[in-house]
This record gives sequence, structure tokens and C-alpha cells, in this order.
Amino acid sequence: MVSERRVKLGSPSMCKLLQYSGFACCLAASSAAQDVTDHATQVQAVAGWQQEDGSHMAGLHMALSPGWKTYWRAPGDGGIPPRFTFDGSHNLSSVSVAFPRPDVFYQYGMRSIGYENQVTFPMHVTATDPGLPVMLNFQIDYGICAEVCIPASAEGSLLIGPDQPGEIALINSALATVPVRASGEEVIASTCELSGTDDGRSWLVASITLADGQGALSEAVMETNNDDHWIGPPALERTGDQLSLVSEFESFTDTPLSLEDTPVRVTLIGTDMALDIADCTPPDGN
Repeated sequence: MVSERRVKLGSPSMCKLLQYSGFACCLAASSAAQDVTDHATQVQAVAGWQQEDGSHMAGLHMALSPGWKTYWRAPGDGGIPPRFTFDGSHNLSSVSVAFPRPDVFYQYGMRSIGYENQVTFPMHVTATDPGLPVMLNFQIDYGICAEVCIPASAEGSLLIGPDQPGEIALINSALATVPVRASGEEVIASTCELSGTDDGRSWLVASITLADGQGALSEAVMETNNDDHWIGPPALERTGDQLSLVSEFESFTDTPLSLEDTPVRVTLIGTDMALDIADCTPPDGN
């Protein structure tokens, strides 16, 4: 079942976020801005299937016009990550949204991470009562970018039941590109630590030992779960199965930087695969 949707642009809070993130242009809400988004993106929620444990797979599909891009969970130098909310849903216990493998774009000296043409975000939906349908009410706040960059949001609803037809191929295709959660079969060891320099700058340094047989991994992203942290694009060096990543690391507050109780997440991106190292920790004794 396909959702209803409404799209709106240029809310003051989103404009402020864009300016903070260094976007070149932010449009106020107007009929002109609405026309841009109607031509640039279409968003719809799609049902999938019910799993053996009673939970459901669904998806949020975004179609982009040629030349437009949207952003990944960690958007890079100047993007807006998508934010999902499901307030007002019925018979909903939880929703987990997965992010397919992104592309990396370089433009005007900046690196952004995201998607062009289209993307489907798989959603694992757990009902409060698995025997009853779920009414999933969703809102997604996101950014789109071509020659200008625009904040947008879409909202709608999707009825998820056990016997309804779903977009199985679309969701499975997206699931197949979600970065693989690294285990001993892909990554033998990983450590992340802080390093300082005489000029007062801080750097995040990751050392990763890959297992045999890992393909070309040409891009990397490092992130924490702290919104006050900024981690720059890493310099990546690979010698055999040994990877070294170095990123500038800053905080938007006066709180001293620390990796204590702040796990670092590293995503290694290749042309046909990606690895997700969910918890890169300091070496023993640090």
C-alpha cells in the first residue's frame, strides 16, 4: 500500500540549520519553493512483508529528478541528514530505519555523502500487538541539492497488515546494499584514538586491519553519536589489509573532546560494498 504524502519547504528551523551547515542558499516557504520540490523529489512509504516473528518490513522510497541529490546519515561537509519521526502512529512499538550504501560526491571543494536518482530506506516495524495492523504515520525532514540546496519535509501514513501486497523487490534491493556490520570475517581489529598537535587542533585516528579478501574500499566516514561533534573527511591510506584513517575532530561546545563513553562508528565504502564498524574503541590501556 502506498502512503499519502505532503511536502513542504523552508521552515525557519530548517533554514537555520542550513545556514549553520554552510549551505549556499535557503528558500523561504513559498509557492515557488513548493514548485521546486514537486519537481525535484517524490516521497512515499511502501509496505513489504510480515516476518516470522510477527514484525514487518516496509520502506520509505524517495525519487529524485535528474541533477538532484539527497543525503545519508552522515551527510558530509554541507548536507542535512534525514530525520524520521513516527508520532501519532497506532499499534506501533518501534521502527528501525536502515541506510543503503551511499555515494560520495565532490563539488566546489566540498565532500557530500548521499544518493542521486532514487533511494529506498528499509524500515523494520514492530507492532505492539502483532495480530493487528499498524497505522504508520511518518514525517521525514531532509535536504536536497542541485545548483541550490533546499530543506524539505514529507509526511504521510501507511497501513501495514499481514496480508496486503508489498513492494518486496524494491525493499530487498535496498537491503542488499546496506553496509555489512563488520565481524571477524571482514575486520580483524580496529582502534580509534585522539591525537593532538601543537597548534591546538585535534585529530581522530583509526587503525583497521581487514580480513583477507576485502575489496577496494576507497572512501571512509567516521562519526559519533554526539551532535556536538564535527569530524572532517578522513585521509585514507591502505597498505595491504591495513587501513589508516585520520580526520580533524572538533566540538561545537567548550566541552573537552573525549572518546570515553563516545563510541566511534566507521563506515568503509567501496563501489559494490560497504562495511560498518559500529564500535571503534581506543587501544587497550588508553
